Order: sequence, then C-alpha cells, then structure tokens
Amino acid sequence: FSSEPKGILQHPDVKREPDNEMLADFFLGMMTFADFSEDINRSFFKNIFSLKPGNFAIFDNNGFKEKSYHKIEIPKDKDVKKDYAPLFRKTLDEAIKIRIPDEVKFGTALSGGLDSSIVTATIAKSGNDFIATSAKFQGNDENTDYHHAKALSKKYDVKLIPTVITPKSLVAHIDAMIKAMDAPHDAMRQLSLFLIYKLLKKEKRKVILVGEGADEFNLGYYHQMAGYEMDEKAIKSTADFKNALIKRSKEASKFFTKEFLSGISFSAIIDNNYLSYYNATESKDPIEKIQFLHVKRFLKYRLDANDRCGMAHSIEARVPFCDKNVIKVSLSIPKNLNISKDSEKNVEKQAYQDLIPQEILQRKKYPLPESKNFEFYQLVNQELGQSIISTDPKVWEILNKKFVVSINKEIGRKINSLKKSGQLGSALTSEIPISKPFELRMKHIFAVLTLIRWYNMYFCDNE
Repeated sequence: FSSEPKGILQHPDVKREPDNEMLADFFLGMMTFADFSEDINRSFFKNIFSLKPGNFAIFDNNGFKEKSYHKIEIPKDKDVKKDYAPLFRKTLDEAIKIRIPDEVKFGTALSGGLDSSIVTATIAKSGNDFIATSAKFQGNDENTDYHHAKALSKKYDVKLIPTVITPKSLVAHIDAMIKAMDAPHDAMRQLSLFLIYKLLKKEKRKVILVGEGADEFNLGYYHQMAGYEMDEKAIKSTADFKNALIKRSKEASKFFTKEFLSGISFSAIIDNNYLSYYNATESKDPIEKIQFLHVKRFLKYRLDANDRCGMAHSIEARVPFCDKNVIKVSLSIPKNLNISKDSEKNVEKQAYQDLIPQEILQRKKYPLPESKNFEFYQLVNQELGQSIISTDPKVWEILNKKFVVSINKEIGRKINSLKKSGQLGSALTSEIPISKPFELRMKHIFAVLTLIRWYNMYFCDNE
C-alpha cells in the first residue's frame, strides 16, 4: 500500500506495465470533457489500484476487504421554496474554520474567482495570519484572475504573493509535474498549480486551503463545459449520451495503433467507466446525471492534482467545499435556484454577497488559470516534435506515430494562422460540445506529449 503509485513501483516484485484500458479511457474522457484521468479505482499502471473515494480497506488474516463509509447522492426531491443561502453560508463557514491549522504556517490559493475569494475572505475575517498566492502570467494573456485577486487581498489586507508564470517556466516543469502525479495529463493549467505549490514551499507554508469542489457541487460549469448547457438539447437520455461517447471513441481510436486497439473495448469502457456513474444517481435530470459523473471522475482528478502537486512540495491541500456537510447542502439545492441565463452558483453568490466585492461576484467564470499565450503553445508544439524524434520506439506500439505527427503539424499551422490574424489564443482551448463533431485543441497535443514523457520516465528510464 502507498498513497501514490510511485511508492508501490519501488518494490522489486512489482512489474511496471501501463494499463492500456486506462490510457484509452483517458483519451476518450479528455476528448469529451474538460479534463480527465484514470477511473476512480484504477491507476495508469496495470495491477495497481486505488481505493474509491469514501471507502476504506481492511487487510487481515481473512484477506483484503474494501468497505464504503460515505456515499454522495443527488436527492430526487428538492424544496424549491427554501432559502438555501443562510444554510450554505453557515455550513461552509464551519468547514473553512475547522480546516484552518493552528500549528503550522498556511495560505490560500487565490485565483480571484468566487470560491477561492470566499475561502480567503472568510479566513481574513477570522483574524488569522496567512498569505495568499495567485498565478500572474507574464505576456499577453486574457485571464484577469490576478487583477481580481489583488482587489480581494487589498480589501481584506491579505498579503498576496504572485506566482509569476512564463511560457518557458511552464514547459520547464512538465516532467516534474508528471513525476508528481505519476500520470500523463491533458490539463495544461496543472502546470500553473504545480508552480503555485512550489512558491508556497519557498514561503514555508505547510497547509493550503483551496476552492476545489465548489463548481462540481454547485453547477459552476453549467455555462462553460461540455455536457451541460451546450449539450442540454441534444443529450436528454442515457442513449443520447452513449451515442455521443461512441462517436467520440472513434476519434480517440485514431491516436492508437491497431495492435493496441485489438485489446481495447471502447464499448466496455463507456458502459463501465462512464454510464455506470451517469446512471448511478437517483436523479432523472440529464444535467444532474452529468454533474454526478463530474463529481465522480472529474473532481477526483482535480483533488488528486492538488494533493500530489502539493505533497511534491510537502504541502497539504485542504478543500472546505468538499466537506461532507457542504456537499449535502450543495446537492440539495434545486437546479433552477443555482443557475440562470448568464450566471451560475447563484445560491453561493447570495450567501456571500456581503463579503465578496461585486466585481468578483459578477465576473465571468474562469477555471484555474491556463495560459493562452501563443509562445506557450509554440513551445508545447516544439516539445512534442522533439519528443516524437527522441522517444523510445516502444511508445509507438501504443500511439499511432503517423497520426501524432500529423496532428502536431496541424496544431502548428493553427497557432501560426491565429497569431498572424491577431485572434485570441482561446480558439485553441475552447470547449467542444459532446454532441458536436470533434475538433483538435491544444490539450490534446499536451496529452500526447505527457503520455510520451510519462512512458519514457516510467518504462524506459526505470526511475
């Protein structure tokens, strides 16, 4: 047993072998949703498994048993007349309070968005001594997170230390992030997260409070991510969702060799690793079914990223929005109270409207900063080109080399074309509706790059 695969991999009797099903699953997921990773009880290594969230294990003379101690559910019946804001405020305040350490120095990851601003402002009001850090991209970037983080920190007199990020610094930490996560990635924004934890280590922080979980439990992605509003009219049933996944799996197959695919059943992956969660909730609402899938698979990836990037720097990440009482309140809120035409997480906003500046309450929803700088894109494009040439030939038993070369050339042309025309970098990171034809994005290039690097790191160098 180990908290991470790397601990198990050190044992001399453990054979290092990639879990091909999880690689296929990963590509299907990241080509369908925003970010994805391995299934909740698996890893990217064959025969290395993980405990499901909410489970514990007993190993004794009778063998190994896994038991559940907590389950998440979306209630079928919700009170549409109830004022949820006071209860949400009281429950979250308590969740934040009990996660404030009194024995070590700590801080907050302040993106300037609603969730991290609530955590930071609530702690500041309690009189605790702490710092906040926010990603500050150098160069021409669209994300205004640092501006809002400064406004919040100034209002509450919180020391804000910027994590200065450049395209070169992001690319320079790709291998370190892979090693921290023991996994390939599709989320370029996790590089920013890794650098945030690196700075907090220099500031001698041992605990960091983050806002992860708020979006998953309070429909924060409704206007932004695939599966929600942009697919609401097209995906109304399990059959609709399955058909969309089947179509997307055909696109995912293009990334792999025929030999690799001979041992893969995308139909089984869809049934076991997607529809099993989509249909696991009692709710009949397609949006809430997608939400439940997000909670089970997407959120686990986000929490693992914080945990492993944090522990790579000896920092514990604490997540008050994932407190079981906060989750229970969040999932009891009727959908129509949380989302409106141009807004989301409305109950959360109502609960903290006296604490958070209006410019933050009403700002456009952004995820954790992801550079949209063309220099960064070009560097990733170049890194993949170099990795294609230098990688161990065995990786081409998994990946279709001809296809990988072609998409890297394609993304290079798109970068140059957008740059020359003066268009914004977001054209290469925007969400693709599940119900629409697949389009190539930078994250797909990044996923291939990190898979190649991961394979060489764990199966060739044998580190």
